[in-house]
Amino acid sequence: MKSLSNVGAERLGDALGESIDDGAKLSIISSYFTVFAYGELKEELSKVDEVRFLFSEPTFIKRMADSKEPREFEVACRAREVGVGGSGLELTLRNNLNQRALARECAEWIREKGVFKSAKTSGAIQPGGTYVVENPSGDDHAFMGAAANFTQEGLGYERRPGTVTCVSHFENATEAVGLKMMFESVWDNPAMVEEVTAQVAAQVETLYRENPPEFIYFLTLYHLFRDFMEDDEDNGIRPGLKFEESVVWSKLYDFQKDAVVGAIRKLEKYKGCIIADSVGLGKTYEALAVKM
Repeated sequence: MKSLSNVGAERLGDALGESIDDGAKLSIISSYFTVFAYGELKEELSKVDEVRFLFSEPTFIKRMADSKEPREFEVACRAREVGVGGSGLELTLRNNLNQRALARECAEWIREKGVFKSAKTSGAIQPGGTYVVENPSGDDHAFMGAAANFTQEGLGYERRPGTVTCVSHFENATEAVGLKMMFESVWDNPAMVEEVTAQVAAQVETLYRENPPEFIYFLTLYHLFRDFMEDDEDNGIRPGLKFEESVVWSKLYDFQKDAVVGAIRKLEKYKGCIIADSVGLGKTYEALAVKM
């Protein structure tokens, strides 16, 4: 076994690429998969006959309706899904001119050679990155590192200042057999993992797919106001206010009543509200109804 510093000449990405022969079978365990990591090794990855990728944390899997996991687990899961387009230090590369072409190549590679699965529960699989290369000649290799995710940073192509990482390189079939057996035991266990190949390919496709301007506009509005949309409309107004019994309420149009209810909710929740309807829509009457 050899220890790699994952820096310079001892980068995991270079060592992994050199270990892959034509017709190889590649198995990976990682929390993240990014198209930029694929881009660093796309020539070497084109030589493999099959790649099996296992997300070590729940990613792209459907959550049960009665799931009791805290919201931070859901947020972390979504971060891994969106992270396909770049994570960490790779975020500065998202607007590069070659991103769309790279994403298209990656999507085609996934459909042709990839099978992706995800852990169903958090913490069930040891974190970090594990790579097993099975070559037709029997000259197998394996790599394992606590921070060796399938990202540019995990492969050693990017590095945060002041960080030290270490990757273990198992240089022959005898040394690699333990990691190979560990991977197989998890990969073939339907109680622990779920296939997500289609979801991964669909997420990569979003990086190069053309979207109409209307879609971008409505998606932007959704992300800006989704927290308000998710508010329970039955809550937020104290009982007993009786604003609907006022004379001015009975004179309002439906759209003005909606504005009054919305204003009262915001006053109850945020202790302030601005009614900013256009001229002539009845802001004075709405404010009077709120006051009543």
